[in-house]
Amino acid sequence: MIEISDDSTISRRQYSEISYIVKSNGSDIIYTESNKIYTDVVLCDVEAELDGSNNVAIKVTDLTGSSTIVYNVKVVSQTVLA
Repeated sequence: MIEISDDSTISRRQYSEISYIVKSNGSDIIYTESNKIYTDVVLCDVEAELDGSNNVAIKVTDLTGSSTIVYNVKVVSQTVLA
């Protein structure tokens, strides 16, 4: 679960739930965003990807088009099944 909030005058929030599977050799990741809850607009697009060291990374991309809003992003829940 990813929590995103902004620093605008009317604080907005978004919660995105990501589930993913990584191939055993670390060559590929398959993910889905199964739930998205937000205040009045979707703030960001959330994706899961593998970085150069085969670690799972979360990519957050602004969808509002603002050049002045700052986002706070944090993982609020993480479960790893092996």
